[in-house]
Parts: sequence; C-alpha cells; structure tokens
Amino acid sequence: MSSLVHPSLYGPIFQWVLFVLVLIMAARCNANTIYNGSVAQSMSSIGKLLVLAITIIVGYRPVSYYFGDMVVYAGGYSAREISGQADFFSTLSSFEGEYVFAALADFCIQYADVHFMFFVCAICYFVAPCIACSRLLGKYWFAPYTAMAAMIDYWGFAVNGVRNGAAAGLMILALSFKKRLSLAIPLAVLSIGIHKSMAIAAAAGILAHFYKNTRMYICGWFGSIALSAVMGRSISAFMVAHLGGGDERMSRYLAYAQDKEMMALQSSSGFRADFLLYSAVPIFVGYWYTEVKQVNDTVYRWWLNTYITANAFWVLMMWTANTNRFAAISWFIAGIVLMCPFFKCKFTANQGRYAACALLCWYVFSFYQNIIRGGLI
Repeated sequence: MSSLVHPSLYGPIFQWVLFVLVLIMAARCNANTIYNGSVAQSMSSIGKLLVLAITIIVGYRPVSYYFGDMVVYAGGYSAREISGQADFFSTLSSFEGEYVFAALADFCIQYADVHFMFFVCAICYFVAPCIACSRLLGKYWFAPYTAMAAMIDYWGFAVNGVRNGAAAGLMILALSFKKRLSLAIPLAVLSIGIHKSMAIAAAAGILAHFYKNTRMYICGWFGSIALSAVMGRSISAFMVAHLGGGDERMSRYLAYAQDKEMMALQSSSGFRADFLLYSAVPIFVGYWYTEVKQVNDTVYRWWLNTYITANAFWVLMMWTANTNRFAAISWFIAGIVLMCPFFKCKFTANQGRYAACALLCWYVFSFYQNIIRGGLI
C-alpha cells in the first residue's frame, strides 16, 4: 500500500470507502434486509476483512507529514532510541504519566521498530472496538462499528491523534466487559495509561453503574448546555485549572481559555451549536428506546448514561482550545449508543427505516466536514 498509494491519498480513499459503506448500510436497513441472517453474516465477514485490511494499512503507513502528528510521535521515538535509555520493564512499572504508551515505545525500540508501534496502536483503535461490538451484538456488530467509523474525526484519531485513538479503542473494549470486572479494570487502566483523558470515560461509566436514572442524566445534559451558554469561558477555565493535575496539555488549554484572541483562532472552540446537535442524535435515539418504547435493557441504559455523562463534560469544556478532543471522548462510544437499539430487539415495524435515518443523521455532519469542507468534491 505504501509503495502504490501516495500518503496524501490515504485520507480521501478512506472517506470515500466509508461513504459507500454508510450508504450500503443505510440502504440495507431501509429495506429491512439487514435483519436477514445470511445478509448479516455476509456483511459481518466483509466487515472483518475490512477491519483487518485497514489495521495493516494504517499500522504500517509511511511516516509522513500527511498524517499530522505521526511525525511528532516518530521523532520522539527516534530521540528516545538515540538516548539509549529505553527500558520497557522499568517504564511500565513506573506508573508515571502516560506510562503504557511510553513502555510500548521502549518495547519497540528494544525488540521491534517504530512501524510496529504504530501497528499496535492501529490494533487498539480498529480491532478492539470490533471485538467490543461483537460482544454486544454478535453478527450485527458492523452496525455500531459503521456508525463509530462515521464519527467526524475518526480518521484523524487513527493517524494524527494516535494515542487518543488507541486509548479510546481499549476503553471501548473495557466497557464491553461491564459484567466481567476482572477484564474491564485492567483494560481501563491500560487505556488511561495510554492517554489520561480516558479517565473521564471511566468515571462516567462508574457513575452510570451506580446511578441509572436516564431522565436525570438528560436533564443534567441540558443543564450543562445552559451553564455553558451563560458562563462557558469561566466554567471551562475553572475545570481545566482544577482537573488538570499539572498536565502540560491542560495548562495550555487553560491559557487558551483565558485568552480571547487565542480562542478566536481555535475553530473548534466556543459555543458549538453544530456539535451539540451532532451529540444529541444518539441521546435522542437512546431516550426514544429506553423511555418512549420503555425497553428494559440495563446494559444499553448503562452505555447511554455513560455517553451522556461524558458528553456533558465536553459541553462544560466547550470553550477550551481543541474542544473536539474532549467531545471525542463521548463520540467514540456514540456509534454503540446510536445503533444498538435497532439490533438488540424488535420494537417497531419500521425499525430498519428508523435505523437508516439515525445513521444518516449522524453521518451527514461528517460528510460535510470530511468530504465537502475537506475539498474531496
């Protein structure tokens, strides 16, 4: 792949393949053929081949500026290699900073190479959620997975926000083991050790485990929107200052949140009504499924409440720089919240049509951002 396709084409090819997949998925749902056993099985098999292919392609992509911060990660890897200080076991047992990712880099320096490091991250990003979705929906796993891939920044977190993406993939897998804490806890710890932001998702999951009133979560979500609209900049600065824990990135976000000129340069910051509408789609579906249709699904309700909590955190952080990174903490699990209701049980005659509508409503903003605004047409 790397010798046949220029690095600048990886992103456009991915976006157009995703576009076709979303259309196929929506068409199958609209026609209700998606629920046919043989159709579902064939889509599952094709989906697994695609996941395997993209894991290898993205994992062993060339180091290029076309992949954003990939060159920064590669540069840090080279500097660590030259220093001669790489020690996998020592780094892993240090529990300092994002020690799991640092230990992975040290392991690759000692026993493999930089491409293997990116390949492991790709496995976490693409394969781990595939396993999680399979655990939740069996042969229908490709439905939430397609919605997950339709997230606005999905490609960006695969090749640019490498650590964020790898950590999110492991956290999704951890959340799928809700009833097996012996696996969920270690996976969550590994995820947080790759990127600290996943502690927010873990905390949201813990809260949702003990408090289950979805209506109150939704009221809290609307309340966070009101607070953000009225006192957004102050709340964001307060939360960054008190939750940062001395983290360098959080200190930068605090400086940006307090600097109006700097914030004006951050296109993803400020009160984002478009992001709110985007985030509301899974919440609307979840409310319809749990409260209107009154389906008694404790596992799904837990995912929904976890999503709402994590998204409410982003709403309060909306005025910081690079706010889409906070939003993505919840958006990573939005595909599961969005599509699972349509494949877990039969509750309406037009279920497939509703599934198609939900998927397209979720994807249309990504289509605009990645294909139209991205200049691919």
